[in-house]
Amino acid sequence: MKARAFTLLELLLAVFVLFALATIAIPQYVGYQQTVEASALRLNIHSMASFQEQYRSENGQYAVSLDSRRAIEVAIGWRPHTTQQDVLYRILPGDGQSYEVIASAPDGTEVCLQMPQGTQCPSVAE
Repeated sequence: MKARAFTLLELLLAVFVLFALATIAIPQYVGYQQTVEASALRLNIHSMASFQEQYRSENGQYAVSLDSRRAIEVAIGWRPHTTQQDVLYRILPGDGQSYEVIASAPDGTEVCLQMPQGTQCPSVAE
């Protein structure tokens, strides 16, 4: 019995099909990862709001001008729900009745929300 082998054309066709699938799948996967990261950052910002409300009830105003996770933790007692330690959180002053929280992940994902409304900051386009 004679063994049948794949021809060079069949192998090239298989490689081309795999390459075509990868060029579609990889960007989709990367986009999915960024969406998940942005959602996790939003969740952390929203969890910060209850600590800010507690701070406001005790001090009459929101804690603002905090530029690190440690400064936020010391001021209002908040810690993020994520294990990723490289995310930078900043709280910036708003109009007196609100404040902005910016979360920046190492992969370049950035989320900015005006709180307590929870709306996207006008200065940052996602």
